[in-house]
Amino acid sequence: MPTKRKAATNSAQTKAVAKELSKRRVFIFAALFAIFALGGLIGEESDILAHAFDDIAILSLSVIILLVIAVSWKKVSFKELVMQHNVITIFFVVALIVQIAAIFIEISDPADFGNEIPTLILIILSLANRFA
Repeated sequence: MPTKRKAATNSAQTKAVAKELSKRRVFIFAALFAIFALGGLIGEESDILAHAFDDIAILSLSVIILLVIAVSWKKVSFKELVMQHNVITIFFVVALIVQIAAIFIEISDPADFGNEIPTLILIILSLANRFA
């Protein structure tokens, strides 16, 4: 009987680790997407530094997120993955705050407002991924 309980516990742990690893893949995708999507926009919005600041900040946070993932790539226990995802979640919350502030700053300029809503949606979906 103890072997069945141990096997069930191992199976549950394996599923939990697999779920956390899939969350990490979503974080990688979101960070890479933000880097490539916002990287081209920084030059277009660079005429007004306040309008380019959010893109620069989110791009920088995305690079930091990828560095955190790269540094802790070999950490694959459930506890280590949850800790890593908590750190990444903090960076996404900071990005969310920056993006919300950018909406209010750039709403008066239709030429620079185009990327705020899609970036906000990407950040919100990344945060939802953490708690799913």
